Amino acid sequence: MRWRNYQWSSGVKQAALKFAFYLGVQLAGYAIDMGSFLILLHAFDITPLPANIVGKVIAGTFAFLVHRKYTFPVATEGDARRQAVLYAALVAFNIPLSSALLAGMLQLIEFVPLAKFVADISCIGLTYWLSKRFVFSAARRKSRPLE
Repeated sequence: MRWRNYQWSSGVKQAALKFAFYLGVQLAGYAIDMGSFLILLHAFDITPLPANIVGKVIAGTFAFLVHRKYTFPVATEGDARRQAVLYAALVAFNIPLSSALLAGMLQLIEFVPLAKFVADISCIGLTYWLSKRFVFSAARRKSRPLE
């Protein structure tokens, strides 16, 4: 059977669309993260690990707002507070994880932006699963699908 002729179910299409949108938001957030990182690293002469933390906080704020509104739409204000706390916890989990990976990558890769990229790309799948499963789980059941 050729992929071109395969009839995807609506659930598979919806999941693929949602993941593709998630990756697009993460890519935009990553541009913010890496941009902040490079500016802090070069313009302000901050070392890589603190620059990584600041970049993650800025990008995490952006990603939360966009994911909440578009990727995993939410209906009620009560969900917003709960999700903000859970997403902040996710970012707080991600920062030391990505910073530890960055520290390890800096031992292997001399070019700092490449070391950061490798460390960050290692966290994407885990972050998606945690966001979908725990942070925005109530929103999935209450809201409309991504259009």
